[in-house]
Amino acid sequence: MNTERLFTITKQLKNEIVEMKLVKTLNSLHDQLQTAINSPSVDHQRAVETTLNNLHQSLTQAPSNKFSPGFLLNIKTLRVSNRTTVSDLFGKGLSEKLKNIFEDGYTSVQTLDRLANLRQDLAAFLSGLEGITSGFDAIGIHDESSEPGSSVVGMTIPRENNDVSMREFQKEMAFWGQFLSELSEVVEGSVVEHKVYSLHSSGLGIDVYTTLNIAAQVSAIVVAIYMTLEKLQKFRKLKEDAEELSIEKEAIDNLVKKGKKVMEDRLDEIQVEIFQNCKMEDKIRLQELRNGVRLRLNGLSNRLERGFQFEVRTSLPAEATTEDQAQEKIASSLRDVHFKYLEGTRLLDLPEPDPDEEKTKKPAKKVPKSPPKPPITQDE
Repeated sequence: MNTERLFTITKQLKNEIVEMKLVKTLNSLHDQLQTAINSPSVDHQRAVETTLNNLHQSLTQAPSNKFSPGFLLNIKTLRVSNRTTVSDLFGKGLSEKLKNIFEDGYTSVQTLDRLANLRQDLAAFLSGLEGITSGFDAIGIHDESSEPGSSVVGMTIPRENNDVSMREFQKEMAFWGQFLSELSEVVEGSVVEHKVYSLHSSGLGIDVYTTLNIAAQVSAIVVAIYMTLEKLQKFRKLKEDAEELSIEKEAIDNLVKKGKKVMEDRLDEIQVEIFQNCKMEDKIRLQELRNGVRLRLNGLSNRLERGFQFEVRTSLPAEATTEDQAQEKIASSLRDVHFKYLEGTRLLDLPEPDPDEEKTKKPAKKVPKSPPKPPITQDE
């Protein structure tokens, strides 16, 4: 990940750990557990249960639970020790870690030892976060905070798929650019120039600036596709079971066709939703866009099933309108989706255009506000 993103993540995690007093709470929990083991009593055990339950409740409300998919992908690559990943030290991850630790009960020495390791790792992690944030501040590095009124959308190839050639990577970037270009014609009525915001290194990917309206549309599309993919897990499992039982190939192919049909029907619905408020007035170009966007939806579905991550970040302008606020709410819906790598064999291989072979359609141009001045001739 780049330094700006690292700075942003470290600042937010440091603030969360400090404001939620997680180190202090784990220390108290450790001391209470030690007392319950050394001097067993109902009161001592109840004290442990109360502290643990309150901590679980607090962690379910942690700000980090709303981290974007891109943030979570970057954090996934970090470790504090051989026994603890960074994801185990905040939010729902820490809550799950504590549940695993207390599986042996409230009076187990093994539980106490694992809790001691966890609090040690959390204290070391907080110390590291404080060092990074103060160091970056000292040398003038800024975080990745969005400027008011700006919106960013991104696509990342996960580490599992990082063994790609330069040509393949170029194709993925071309797909993302073409999808955003066509979507901008639908949403804004003309092509929006998407300037690069940042490049990823933890996973091959790119973030670009866009408009709030496009960001909201991207978010709605990705959420709808991902939710449908989760439903296809049953088809994927059935296919694996059928193959394991050596079921006839024809029966397996029918399962795959049914799974694809579920996705294709949903993509048809998404296409209709996208064009409900289309601003493209050129009827010929509008039909081209209908065909092109439908194929891009296939491409998004194929990539989501392969583990690609999509991200949307927005920051409302100082004087946001009611419409801006509504769009921002739609854009933020993607933060509530925690992308999981969908295990099992792939079902989807939906048709999509090859950037190398596709005949690029000439996009609609913006109409200039005033006609250009004629060039000055020699006589003038």
